[in-house]
Parts: sequence; C-alpha cells; structure tokens
Amino acid sequence: MRMNDGSDDFSDSRYSDNDWTSQDAKTVIDEFKKIHEIEEDIVPISEGVSDVSEVTIELEALRKMLFHVYEFGNFEDAIKKWKEVYGLMIGRIEYGRLIITDAAPITHGTARGVEFKKDDYVFAAKLNDMITADTERKEFFVGWYHSHPAIGLFLSGVDLVNHLGYQLVNEVAAAIVFDHCLLLEKQIPFKVFRLDSVDFSSQDDLGYHEVSYIIPGISEEEQFLLAREMHDEIAKDLKKTRSNSAEKLFRKQVESEYREFMKRVRKEHIEYEKTDYKKLRKGKKVSKANRTAPRKKGGKKKPKAKKAKKSKKTKKAKEKKKSKKSKKKS
Repeated sequence: MRMNDGSDDFSDSRYSDNDWTSQDAKTVIDEFKKIHEIEEDIVPISEGVSDVSEVTIELEALRKMLFHVYEFGNFEDAIKKWKEVYGLMIGRIEYGRLIITDAAPITHGTARGVEFKKDDYVFAAKLNDMITADTERKEFFVGWYHSHPAIGLFLSGVDLVNHLGYQLVNEVAAAIVFDHCLLLEKQIPFKVFRLDSVDFSSQDDLGYHEVSYIIPGISEEEQFLLAREMHDEIAKDLKKTRSNSAEKLFRKQVESEYREFMKRVRKEHIEYEKTDYKKLRKGKKVSKANRTAPRKKGGKKKPKAKKAKKSKKTKKAKEKKKSKKSKKKS
C-alpha cells in the first residue's frame, strides 16, 4: 500500500484541475450544505465524563469501515453524490474492555440520513444468528457506525435514540462517526462516542461523550496517514471501475456463509437461538425464544402414510361389474 507524502492532492470530479488545500475545507462543507439544505441537529457534547471502559479497534475492522464510508463519500466523486452509510460493529468484552474485531457494512441512505429497511434487519439477524451460535467466538454486535459527510463528528438527536438501543443491552456499546472531509484539515476522520446514561424520561435528557480508543500497533499520526492512504486508493479505484461495493461484497459473503452454516446445523444437529425471519420481514417484534429442535439419531421414523379407504360407491360399482361378467359367461 502506497503512503502519501503529506501534500493535499484531493480533487473533486468537477474540479479535477484544482488542488484541494486545508483552506478549501470550509468551502466544501458550505457548498454541500447549500446543495442539500442540511440542518445541523447537534446535541451539546458532555465534558468531564469519566469513561473507564477502554475501546480497542482492530485494524481490519477499521479498514472495513473506511472502505464503506469512502465508497459513498470521497473527493473523486461530485459532492452531490455523497451519502451517509450505516454499519454494525462486531466484537467482544474482555475484563471490561470493548474490543471491536470486525465490521458489517449494511446499508447507505441519502446526504441527509440513513436508516435500516426490512431486508437490512433480516440480513443483520442472519449474521447475528451465525455469530452468537459460535460459542467459541464469544462475539456479538457491540455497536454501530455511520457517516456524516461534510457535517462533522457528533451524535444528532436521532443518533442518540438509535444508540440507546445498543447501550441499553450493553453498557459499553460504542458508536463511531466518520466524516472524510476532516482529511482536508489533516485530522483523523472519525471519533468514538457513548451515551452518558441510559436513564432518561425524554430525548432532551440524553447526553453523550467522546471515548478514547487505541488501534494496536498504530500511532495517532499513523492513523491519519492510514485513513488518507485508504481514501486515495479506494476513491481512485471506484472512479476507474465502479466495481467495488462494500455492501454487496459483504452481503454475498454472509449469504454464502449462512448457507454453509445451515448445512452444518442440519448435519451436526446444532442447537441455537434462531430468529423468526418471517415475522421480521412483516415488521413484527421477534423474540429469540425459537430454538431449533434437531432430530436425534436413531429416532422414530415417520409412519408410512396409510392407504386411503375405498368408498362404498366404488365397492358397489365393482360388484356390479363382476355380476355382469358372470352372467355373460353363463
């Protein structure tokens, strides 16, 4: 992977002859907001909140998230093509530490927001079933990530409520927000957040704070270079081929793994908590009380279907035929 020399050589498809510098950052953001009439829904961030739970982001998980973010927000594309993305984070908790080991790029929306559709919920449920059925892995969904192209790193009122769903069931669940435009200011284009509390009576009571994190083996300066380098490679590759798709590639991989998983379930009689996908598709609430009931080896065979009894009419008709034949013979 090629490292950049630190010069600002980003270019938008409409301004291919111009170099982007840090002075252009405000112009880019203002133009984006003007095109899409963005209203900043920024909730004040808490200060001085202590957070004892350390967050570790493994490099491969970060790469997956950046690939997804840059596909729908990069400087090779026209500003009007930028879109928000939404994905899930997979990981585990060790001694109170949150470790993000993988990322699941799920969907994208518009420049003004992104949300899950019914199919996205079903897909996420299949992925969750596979992860939680693997008892050796001891991993699960530990939070979510999404992007705010050109509008900064924060949690909006809607984001706070979305994250409440994760942190209610897991107090150390995290939310990561990305904005690729921070690369123009030579800043790391993401931050990690967590709610101050899950006890509230209204949305106004929700507060949040920034959480420190580490990426093993990567310094803060190297984080920026990695994020910058990945942007260049992904953006230029997408402009040339448009063949890459973080969501499609990941969905294809998961569907293939799910088919193999279901084969193993049937063959090895694996018992796990299965989601009712039919109810989920209909938008109904789904509990995970549904358990597969594998048939024990050497169990009773299904009884053979009994032959249907002949009706009285068919019997009488056959008797008449026999009597007619006997009369002819005589």
